[in-house]
Amino acid sequence: MRGQARVVIIGGGMLGVSLLYALAKEGWKDVVLIEKGELTSGSTWHAAGVIPALSPSVEWAHLYRHTIETYRAWQNDSKIDFNGWRPSGGARLALNELELDWCRNVASKAAAVGLDVSVLSADRLKELHPFASMDDVVGGVYSPQDGSVDPAMACQTMATLAKSEGAEIILRTLVTGLKQSGSGAWCVETQRGTILADHVVNAAGCYAREVARMAGTDIALMNLKHQYFVTDDLPELVNFSPELPILRDSSLGGYYRQEQRSMLIGPWEFNNIESAWDGGAPEWKSENELFTDNLERIEYHIKKALERLPLIANSGVKTIVNGAISFTPDGNPHIGPAQGLRNFWHCCGSSIGIAHGPAIGHYLAQQMIYGCAEINMVGFDPRRFGIYATDEYQMAKAIDIYSVYGRPPAHGENRAAGRPARITPIYAEQKARGAEFQEANGWERPIWFLKDGMPQECSYRRESTFDLIGDECRAVRERVGVIDLSSFSSYEVTGSDAAKLLNWVCANKLPKRDGRLALTPVLTENGRIFSEWTVVRLSEDRYYVTTGAVAELRDWDHTQFQIDELDVSFRNVSSETGILAVVGPDARAVLSKLTNADLTNKCFKWLSAQEITISGIPALAIRVSYVGELGWELHVDMARMAELYSNLLTAGEEFTMADIGFGAINSLRLEKGYRGWGHELTNEMNVYQAGVERFVDLSKSFTGRNATLSVRDYEPNYRIALCEIVGSDADALGGETCWSGDDVIGNVTSGGYGYTVQKSLAFVWVKAKFATPGSLFKVDILGNKHEARMLSGIPYDPGNKTVSG
Repeated sequence: MRGQARVVIIGGGMLGVSLLYALAKEGWKDVVLIEKGELTSGSTWHAAGVIPALSPSVEWAHLYRHTIETYRAWQNDSKIDFNGWRPSGGARLALNELELDWCRNVASKAAAVGLDVSVLSADRLKELHPFASMDDVVGGVYSPQDGSVDPAMACQTMATLAKSEGAEIILRTLVTGLKQSGSGAWCVETQRGTILADHVVNAAGCYAREVARMAGTDIALMNLKHQYFVTDDLPELVNFSPELPILRDSSLGGYYRQEQRSMLIGPWEFNNIESAWDGGAPEWKSENELFTDNLERIEYHIKKALERLPLIANSGVKTIVNGAISFTPDGNPHIGPAQGLRNFWHCCGSSIGIAHGPAIGHYLAQQMIYGCAEINMVGFDPRRFGIYATDEYQMAKAIDIYSVYGRPPAHGENRAAGRPARITPIYAEQKARGAEFQEANGWERPIWFLKDGMPQECSYRRESTFDLIGDECRAVRERVGVIDLSSFSSYEVTGSDAAKLLNWVCANKLPKRDGRLALTPVLTENGRIFSEWTVVRLSEDRYYVTTGAVAELRDWDHTQFQIDELDVSFRNVSSETGILAVVGPDARAVLSKLTNADLTNKCFKWLSAQEITISGIPALAIRVSYVGELGWELHVDMARMAELYSNLLTAGEEFTMADIGFGAINSLRLEKGYRGWGHELTNEMNVYQAGVERFVDLSKSFTGRNATLSVRDYEPNYRIALCEIVGSDADALGGETCWSGDDVIGNVTSGGYGYTVQKSLAFVWVKAKFATPGSLFKVDILGNKHEARMLSGIPYDPGNKTVSG
């Protein structure tokens, strides 16, 4: 066995093998995959092999598109011995109007990445699948690009292609230890010797947490049992052609696909979900393991299958497969860097790895080689879960995700499993005041405040909370509101080299005076947007940084790895710091009742900060506002947050101060044209494409400067821009396709209704020629192409008079 390699991949399932091939094909040929058994011997071999084109997000649509194109290309390439791709087409049945709106939303997102997806009537679906009962179906969504693949054949084909590119596969070899030397090289200890590697990738499937812990880190992942069965041969299918489309059915909570002359039926149970090995991993010797059949567990689903497919009523069962698959707490795979380690990567956590495999390998290879993938990877970053994600949390979340895996999710649904994981001291009080919470990096943060026990509705259209959000927006614009921003991540940066570190990490210039702040992008080496920070200078050797909620661990890694020999302490204080924002025309009046600090414009300017006392509580007051109104963020010790909140409510009574949730924040920031990290600011784009080049100082050195300079004089192919959408009873939510005639020109990144300007607004990522003021195009919202017009300026207060007054 060799002694060195650029990359060692641990695990020979579909994800590991696809990464091996992608790296070698892209030029990193000195790569080795180590598998303790045979290829496919984990979860890959027993997968059902269903490949959908119906995606809950644009990012997932990219994964499916790449996978489908890969399998289809193999099938059509005479040089590749592969006949495992079966393009049967596939549909999702809608049983009510909410599910039909989900179908319309999915169809719009699919078009943005080039997938062919159409909303069809129940009659048309019946024509495509004549054996299915459609009596309760109101319509559905169909893609001719859906299909299925032989999992073992797909994996073995990828392995053959990887070896043809120069990659190496070592079988029947157990990895026994992982150690990183002072130089950064990884020592991969195996039963057959040690390999030194620049990079190690954890593609160990059900063993992924064990491998992560071996390296000194962890990931959020649980193993659950999934059971499907295949009927005996059915006379109706003996001479039937073409192959029936795959059906997905929320009444079953699963899928039906033709398996030669039989039907394969795979339900995702609503209840009675079982963990595999208590959610952990089996003994290392486990291989090709299946669990004892348990059809009683899916008895309800079998009855639903009989109702949908009467042709199976008199059929026996030919095969039952009850195997383990991995689930993450949010259902997204782990693709990217491990938390706290250099050059250790995760490529695991996909519950449908055959559908994701080729794409996951492709995009992770891009990230490893070039520093960024060409699609937004924020939702797949393994560091999106922190220490709050205990085993109990992970299991509760995994089971909950499993229970709804076969049903279209309802927009706006906030499921309770595993919650609350992180709460502020005012959580109970906010709940008593009507707060409906959403989860952000484990934190419970209010999305809006319900009135008089009004029910929470889920809808893709303007729902009961539409007017509620409007009331909160008007409170901010006309009076004053208080917002809990404690889910934001925050850090203290101290030491004689604090400024030196931050100057290198931040693309914008640092404030030169105490009490001033800078808004700055944080870039990758290749000039893509990594994050967005607010940096406050407290003194020459002391700074305070805030960033997005989900960025907490990834931003910590990104910065910590650049400290090296500098005299700097970069401390994560996110869990210690409560943040309350007081915003609106009366914000100054409310706060003046609680502090002796001079809050006048002369003494406390916009985009400045001071350490003051609010009703006896020490606070870092930052005069900045994400909603475009006069306001201050008050950063305090979490232990004093409840006291501060109570005092603010009392002081705000005479001004009818309102609690404000993140639903209103989204509307208010859209009116101000404020871009959101993870939506308008992502690794897909550089600062010119994002339109934030004014926050970059090219006169200094910083991470990504050379790459930024190299594209400065080139017209971007795509840009972020803000538009108005005309004539809809629903607003863009993100992912919807933008059209010019019959041509796709981009997609929505985020959207909502602007109550002050009374316009439906959306940020779009479109071809550059359409990103100019006045450009007309259309946005597909729930199956209707609505006219959109690119705005010429900021809709609300373009001169910043309200925020700076």
